Amino acid sequence: MNRFVLLTSMIGLVGLAGCHDDPTAQSHCDPTVPPCERRCLRRAHRLFEECVDEGGDIEVCATRAREAAASCIAEECQPPTCEDRCADFGQIVRDECIAAGGDPAECTEKGRAAYHRCTELHCNPDLICEARCAHRARRAVARCIVGGGDPDRCEQTGVEIFRRCLATKCENPPPTGACAERCEKLAHLLYDELIAVGAPPERAARRARLFYRRCVSRCDG
Repeated sequence: MNRFVLLTSMIGLVGLAGCHDDPTAQSHCDPTVPPCERRCLRRAHRLFEECVDEGGDIEVCATRAREAAASCIAEECQPPTCEDRCADFGQIVRDECIAAGGDPAECTEKGRAAYHRCTELHCNPDLICEARCAHRARRAVARCIVGGGDPDRCEQTGVEIFRRCLATKCENPPPTGACAERCEKLAHLLYDELIAVGAPPERAARRARLFYRRCVSRCDG
């Protein structure tokens, strides 16, 4: 049996090692595993190999490798925060500016401004929107109780309505993909134009968020 296959079998991660560096293991490559997790799993395989090469018990080495993989994934592969995604967008704006021949210092400033606008549009909660969702949830709970529903279940229904409302009406994740990035840039232009004519920042951000959501909703069409 190929040693890589033996090792993955012992660790219990067959098919999860991703595109392993060993060319003979390509048939076991699983491209659906996120890159960060692949790195953790490759480290676990190397740890297993080193442990066995040093004379360690195979079962003990496999347990150590499994624990190392789980710890690495838990500590290093958390999903990016809203601010992280805005930082990526700011970097894209900076890189595009430099690629177009812009002054690096000015492009860096443009990227920094894009980051701050992105966090304003996406990472700060829209309190008015949240208040509307809370009001909708409270009304649903009241109707449920008046209709004879169990109070605990009515409360749970209200929580779910509030969460769905936030997801569909208020949450506004930063862009991923070319179309969403174009929408983001247009939303930033709208925000800047509203600020230039004297609109309060909160109202400008709210209008830009709404524009962005509508724009992105057309990206898959």
